[in-house]
Amino acid sequence: PIKDEWLDELRSTGGRVVSYLPQNAYVIQVNAKAAAGIQAFREKDFVQFVGDYEPAFRLSPSLQAFRNLNFKTDIDITVQVIDGRDSETTIRNLKEMSTEFVSVNQVLNYHNVALRVNGSALGDIATMDNVFAVEERTERRKLDEAQGQILAGNLTGNIPSGPGYLSW
Repeated sequence: PIKDEWLDELRSTGGRVVSYLPQNAYVIQVNAKAAAGIQAFREKDFVQFVGDYEPAFRLSPSLQAFRNLNFKTDIDITVQVIDGRDSETTIRNLKEMSTEFVSVNQVLNYHNVALRVNGSALGDIATMDNVFAVEERTERRKLDEAQGQILAGNLTGNIPSGPGYLSW
């Protein structure tokens, strides 16, 4: 498990933690100056790997398959843009690449950008510096327990009453 002092040492290089990755790993964002400090982490006994967050890591498996089949059709996607100095420029570039721009909303340190693009643009999107992830955007459906309780008829008035988990 990662120790606080290791994270403090990582942050002291100027690197910014973007996301935790299981098991015991982090994706960090660095500028050229901080990159030199990060390279020194290769020598630390508590570090197993230091490497680039490659564009291929940013595409979901379904989008990688879509791209590998060389589809040139439009596809609905959500792009997670890391919040920071250049995020607005990246969002503007995504808008320009899109055939339909849907929305942007911020969640934690990401801007989730929903849009429709031509499949041939997926590679270009994945190579943008502050793009963290690109996933297919599907239609929202209710798949939660409240819906299941409504369909099962477990209602008190108009409110799902549930199976009584707290009493268990």
